Amino acid sequence: MQNITLRFKIFLLLFILAPHLAAEPADCPSDESCAAGLLEEIVVTGTRTRKSIMHSPVSLSLLTSAQIDRINADNVADLLRYLPGISISDSGQAGLKRIRIRGEEARRMALLIDGQEFTDHREVGVPMLIDPGMIERIEVVRGPASVLYGAKALGGVVNIITKRGGSQPLQANLSTSFDTSTDGFHNLASLYGDVSDFYYRISVTTNRQHDRESPEGEIENTSYDSNSMAFNLGRSFVTSGIASGFLGDQSIELVYENFESNAEVFVEPEVRFTPPFLDFAIDAPQRDREKLGVFYQFEPGNDYLIEGKINVFRQVSDRQFNTFPSLFFGFQQDSAIFTTSELTSDGGVAQLDWRLGMDHHLITGIQYNRDRVEQSRHREVRINLGVPTIEDIDDRSSMTTWAVFLQDEWQLAENWHLTAGVRGYFVDASLDATTRSDLATGDLDDDHIIGSVALLYSGFDSTSLRATFSQGYLYPSLLQLAMGAYAGSRYVNPNLELNPETSDTFELGIRHQGSQWTIEATAFYTQAENYIDHLFCTAADQCLGRRDKKYKNISEAESYGFELDLQYQSMDSNLTPYAYIGWYQRSNHFAAFRTSASGIPDIQGRVGFRWQRGFAANEIWTDMHVRFESSSELEEPGSSVIVREENSGWGSLNANVGYNFGKHYSVTMNLINLTDKKFSTATENLLAAGRSVRIRLGIEL
Repeated sequence: MQNITLRFKIFLLLFILAPHLAAEPADCPSDESCAAGLLEEIVVTGTRTRKSIMHSPVSLSLLTSAQIDRINADNVADLLRYLPGISISDSGQAGLKRIRIRGEEARRMALLIDGQEFTDHREVGVPMLIDPGMIERIEVVRGPASVLYGAKALGGVVNIITKRGGSQPLQANLSTSFDTSTDGFHNLASLYGDVSDFYYRISVTTNRQHDRESPEGEIENTSYDSNSMAFNLGRSFVTSGIASGFLGDQSIELVYENFESNAEVFVEPEVRFTPPFLDFAIDAPQRDREKLGVFYQFEPGNDYLIEGKINVFRQVSDRQFNTFPSLFFGFQQDSAIFTTSELTSDGGVAQLDWRLGMDHHLITGIQYNRDRVEQSRHREVRINLGVPTIEDIDDRSSMTTWAVFLQDEWQLAENWHLTAGVRGYFVDASLDATTRSDLATGDLDDDHIIGSVALLYSGFDSTSLRATFSQGYLYPSLLQLAMGAYAGSRYVNPNLELNPETSDTFELGIRHQGSQWTIEATAFYTQAENYIDHLFCTAADQCLGRRDKKYKNISEAESYGFELDLQYQSMDSNLTPYAYIGWYQRSNHFAAFRTSASGIPDIQGRVGFRWQRGFAANEIWTDMHVRFESSSELEEPGSSVIVREENSGWGSLNANVGYNFGKHYSVTMNLINLTDKKFSTATENLLAAGRSVRIRLGIEL
């Protein structure tokens, strides 16, 4: 308790001193005009309403369309590397990266596509199954957002907002990229436009990346490819007559998305050939997502109801994951294990925004989601190359979640704004059918209420201060509760007695948007309980296999840190220096021991400068930066001893350069790892690419 009190005092001191660090005057010189600053961007994810970043009560970052084009990545995770508090995990799969927010595991993050959640019940977290070429912008909330966005948002939210129609009846966009580190191509073609009250877009992409070239040479089994297609058609219209007072301006839109991918899986030699393994190979030939969604919105413009939103969707995710273990126990045992699964999600959200007074707004909503998982496992085992023994296992499970949420936004007094929210969960999960003899079908349910509160003060020139408290809630997945998971020849048993993971987060922050300085600083503290992990089975667990594991609530975690994001724009120069630095501390509390070696580096960030200059109708720009992180250490329980791993600190010099030929043609060149530094990030298995170039040619018609 003393440690918590001391940290709170430190955060309070930073909160009080922060305005003095941001004393830059807000007004522009009388002979110059101010361009819109980064913190003036309008976002929707932080509060489910349109609000500038400056006045958002949560830690929120944004990637705009222009930034996405300049980063020029072939996958979404590499785009998000550029944002504060984000780290990447790959599990040896270069084509199926996940993201982690402030060190939380990837499964403790909600992934939204146009506000609709993409769920995944796998332990490694939600993969980013959407092509960057489809994306207009990305908004990221760092810290719990479970009150507004559901259980997966315990660690944060990534809301990917896709591209829509254009400004003319017929427009087109073509681009192609080449990456020297993989000898791979990424191609995009799209048609879009706006005809009368209708808007539309159809886009297709192909992505083919071969094995990655690192400073140590080519890394085997790191190739991947994907194909995607997206289509949307919408219409905006105004209701006339009596109904206009109830519905007013309206829009309705149909969206279809299809993403098909496969990835090879790299297995470290020290794992692949360590006894009893003679060899151990993995591949992931299928990781697909298909979605059909409908969006409806109306703005009646009356004195009480501001707007209403309804969206519904069906989403299907297909996965195939194969393992090929060869072991020696005095005899050779070769296995081929093919695991396929299909996750079908039906969901929807209905939201009404109310005006209770001039400066008093209320958001009300109801959310529904039903997930159904069908999983099949086919295993062939050969002893000394003999006749195979065949085993087939089939499971079906489902989870239904209803939730209601309220958020009250109220201006208490001049410059003081209060935002408070509450969410009630009603969860019902079941194992519907199984062919495993050690599992029994059955139902279980859980009800839970969480809340959040934030206070924002905007009485300083171009500066806002905020203090928030938010709770997080994460219900166990279907694999953890009912079905279990396979790791090679090992089975991780489910556990119907698992408790949900929960968290409490305190946060203090400052935002400043002056004529030259843009500053955002955040201090946070999180205490989380009932973390779920898998441990080797004991006699009391009654597992079938002696090498099997079981999901259990085993740990708690305590995290705190400080994030500083700043940039300086000279009034008489096109040069913009910038820096992001994050300091993170995390302590994991296991049943047998406590450790601060969580695998997350103490310090990580990016420092660089941007420069751009326009002449005639053309523009040239560059972004030179160093990405870096300090060394890290990981301690976690093993089968009989504590497992320890270390990762060295590193720094990587990179540059993005581009030239726009008017409004129609562009060339972007990304110079990666210019010093050919050998490194891997603390949360990735694979070595980073060596010195390489990505070049992109784009045409807008």
